[in-house]
Amino acid sequence: VDPGEIEELAELDSIEVNEKEVAMAESLVVSLTADFQPEKYSDEYREQVMALIQMKADGEEIAAPEAPSEAPKVIDIMAALEASVAAAKEARSNHPAQKSAQKSKRKSGGAASGGAASRGAVAAAAKRPTATKASIKQAAKKSSKKRAAAKKKAATKRAAKSA
Repeated sequence: VDPGEIEELAELDSIEVNEKEVAMAESLVVSLTADFQPEKYSDEYREQVMALIQMKADGEEIAAPEAPSEAPKVIDIMAALEASVAAAKEARSNHPAQKSAQKSKRKSGGAASGGAASRGAVAAAAKRPTATKASIKQAAKKSSKKRAAAKKKAATKRAAKSA
């Protein structure tokens, strides 16, 4: 194959590589270069075919191996998906950020108190000794969604009253 015919290689001209990277690549190639030693490798398939030919030449009867009679295992994709979703919901309900959000919700009387409960969930997530940025962000994201939902509900009520 002519390298000029390979479209991906034409795009390589636009890539800039510094001298250190080229030197490192060259040293890697040199360190991994070795003489080909065919005795290290064997063609197992050829050996098996040659053994069968020898058996046939000696007059031995060759019996083909029986195919496994076990029926292939068919996977019910919908059942697997439902089980996966159930496991994800279960794992989500056991998540520490979810538990702390539920505790703070109970303490504050639910989402009616506005952003205080959701800020409490974020603060609780941040105070945990195993808190990670991701768990804190997740708690903050959930609280902002709750605030947005509460604002939308309040706006809907105001619009219904004024109408």
